Amino acid sequence: MDFIEVGTGKERLRLLGHGKAVTEVASSHVPDAVYDQARACFTQKDLADLTFVVVAINGWNRLCVAFRVPPASALPKSGTTTASKA
Repeated sequence: MDFIEVGTGKERLRLLGHGKAVTEVASSHVPDAVYDQARACFTQKDLADLTFVVVAINGWNRLCVAFRVPPASALPKSGTTTASKA
């Protein structure tokens, strides 16, 4: 995927709205107005690419929750060691 330029504040807001709607699709759907606004700013390919990014991030987040992987801020810092419990 090539880098997609999201230049204006309006484009960012529409992309965030679309991403939020995709994230919450289990409890609703992507409203036509949200899709139409995002589509007005991005090509079909760019919107598809951006949607796949949202889907991938959501998938990784769900896997981490399911397997009890702590957020990165809770992991040991690089270069430090932790004592293992014997």
